Amino acid sequence: MTRWYSEVDLILCTDASVRNGNPGTGSYAYVALDADERLIYQEAEMIPQYPITNNGAEYWAIIKGLEFARDLRYVRSLEIRTDSLVAARQLRGDDIISSSELNHLAVKAWELIDQIDDVRIIFVPRRFNGYADALAKTPFAPNPRAAMRRLDMRDYDEMPEDWCEEME
Repeated sequence: MTRWYSEVDLILCTDASVRNGNPGTGSYAYVALDADERLIYQEAEMIPQYPITNNGAEYWAIIKGLEFARDLRYVRSLEIRTDSLVAARQLRGDDIISSSELNHLAVKAWELIDQIDDVRIIFVPRRFNGYADALAKTPFAPNPRAAMRRLDMRDYDEMPEDWCEEME
């Protein structure tokens, strides 16, 4: 993985998955990396809200990651990497939110963002968010813990040094 942010305390890679239609049954995942991009924590769970849209599930992943970052207490600068262009653009204020479901989730995310000094939200193509993508699917497995243990970050593509999404 490639660090795009100088002096970041924590990097969160987030993703979500929805099955049985859209809206449907959802799961979320986030991967927390330290400043040297070493894995420090990961979480993948089913979303209790049913039904949920794909975009709503992506917000859940970001919110759960933000809660983790806030609870660490030492995080002053945070980089969030998401393959949801909708969530990235809406949370940065680039696009309006017309869905009441997403508006409610965005308000919760912004409340958490306000508790951290510096937050940067970056859209990354799915191919560079493969580990979080695979992790988000593990709650649907017959044995989620076993599915999670089989994952290895080294099996997924890193972002190339010359790629950086800038929409600011």
